[in-house]
Amino acid sequence: MASGFVVSARKYRPGTFADVVGQEHVANTLRNGLKQDQLGHAFLFTGPRGVGKTTCARILAKAINCQNLTETGDPCNACDSCRNFNEGRSLNIFELDAASNNSVEDIRQLIERLRYVPQGGAKSVYIIDEVHMLSTAAFNAFLKTLEEPPPHALFILATTEKHKILPTILSRCQKFDFRRIQVDDIAQRLQWICEEEHIEAEYDALQLIGLKADGALRDALSIFDQIVNFSGGHLTYQSVLENLNVLDYEYYFRLVHCMAAEDHPQALLLLNEVIHKGFEPINFLMGLVEHFRNLLVAYEPGTVALLETSDGVKQRYLEQSQLLPPNVLLNAFNLASEAEQKIRSATLPRLTVELLLLKLTHLPQVLSLATLPETDGQKKKVAKPELAPPVAATTAATIPAPSVQPAYTATPSGDGPGSVPQVEAHPAAYTLPQASPQVRLVPDPNDRPVQAEAHPAPPAKRAGTRRNALQLDLDALDAMEEERAQPEEILVAQPIAPHAFRQALDQFVAEELGDRRMLGAALRAAPPEFDLNTWICRVRAEINRIDLEKAREELVSYLRAKTENPTLVLEILLDPSLSPPEDVEKPLTAQERLVAMMEKNPELARLVQHLNLQLIY
Repeated sequence: MASGFVVSARKYRPGTFADVVGQEHVANTLRNGLKQDQLGHAFLFTGPRGVGKTTCARILAKAINCQNLTETGDPCNACDSCRNFNEGRSLNIFELDAASNNSVEDIRQLIERLRYVPQGGAKSVYIIDEVHMLSTAAFNAFLKTLEEPPPHALFILATTEKHKILPTILSRCQKFDFRRIQVDDIAQRLQWICEEEHIEAEYDALQLIGLKADGALRDALSIFDQIVNFSGGHLTYQSVLENLNVLDYEYYFRLVHCMAAEDHPQALLLLNEVIHKGFEPINFLMGLVEHFRNLLVAYEPGTVALLETSDGVKQRYLEQSQLLPPNVLLNAFNLASEAEQKIRSATLPRLTVELLLLKLTHLPQVLSLATLPETDGQKKKVAKPELAPPVAATTAATIPAPSVQPAYTATPSGDGPGSVPQVEAHPAAYTLPQASPQVRLVPDPNDRPVQAEAHPAPPAKRAGTRRNALQLDLDALDAMEEERAQPEEILVAQPIAPHAFRQALDQFVAEELGDRRMLGAALRAAPPEFDLNTWICRVRAEINRIDLEKAREELVSYLRAKTENPTLVLEILLDPSLSPPEDVEKPLTAQERLVAMMEKNPELARLVQHLNLQLIY
């Protein structure tokens, strides 16, 4: 049984420039060219798939031969020429699919057709779709004709990959760049089709189809036909979600509320619910990255319009963006982006997402600790210069017992189970000590210098307190203060003992260098020269200096350990006046090597004498 059904992409294909969606800049330019009769002989339409390139090419071809062109520059669709084109019987418009006709022979056949003048029309229009698929030879064969075609011929080239077309072709065409169609434009077009087809549809559902189409109206129409069949002619937001396997943004709004309440168990349960619905962890993560991006965009009311969604959802983004500070949102966006990169190669993708959720739910607390101001009892240490005499450090002031309050407290805003927790910020009552940068001091093996940690470990939580409250281990803080109160001394450089140093250097050459004989010879030949705790090592050649620089860290560490002098410093100087090491083997010439071989093997000497051989070099 034959069916008269025609897909929406063909049934509602625009027939005039006024029906073209989202490409007004192209349509207006072509209309003006038609009204003023100032059209070029070659056009190039470029842009993504499904945005109207071929459609505009057909409308332009029809309008050129239209016998009753409207005042706006659109074809009338009523004259004989327009009817013949609409019915596929026009002899003046020729379409070539370059994807399957890309050889030189196909272009020669097209050029051969140029000899025939149009019948019942003004021009012969040649539309070449996917023109980037033509071979290089076909392009070259087409060059001359494209530059100087017959007066009755006009070419329209369409492609999705402009960069693959030869520059010589591009220079001979007027270029029109087609844009991706906006989500609202697609939704409005679909709403008009629903009215024509008497289909009930929610506008949010049509917007979701537009988002899924990614700027291609043809893809949106194909999805629309699919959803209509699935839902029985009644399009709802939920039916589109189910059919397209799209994750609802409601999950991401709930997750951000979990972050504000620092409720990581609920966040993990939310992820489990998403996975049980059949979604992969990477899909959830990709949507989460986009959600954080939308929150950052919606943080200022002036940029909410950049979101491609309905007005109701925009308002929700605007409200939730005020729930967390911008630094929390930005750090959450960075964490989610890094996790998205890691999950692609992760063995356990779900574990990667769960770890991210744990970080996100405790992110406000971590950032609040990092930004607390420094208290009066925490004195910053002043960097002391190297080789200064030992001085005693002043005792730090006693730190008062902290009165700790959580940085954020979640309070329900309503009585129902679906009420949104509100976050109330409290002033911080205590701050962790922050390490200040110090000048690196020369260590003394007999004393233990006080080490200041750049990132002090977070204090442990006390048992019996609330799980999401900030707790400080007072015993750990007391120990930290006692250690900080101890006097800090500056260590004085120790002179090098020449005898112990020479023994350590010989051991290093024998044990550590292995087959690096050139470096070993240079070290043994270096004259012993010391300046307090500095060993001045002079080498003869640049290659020796380079080798010694590569082994500097290994050599200094070894010598410090063997000589028990942790202040030892190495200074390398290039001195070409040094005599070469005595134990370095002198390279032999070819003649000398042969003599040495004959001395070692008399049979070889007799063979050379018997055959009267001569060395050629």
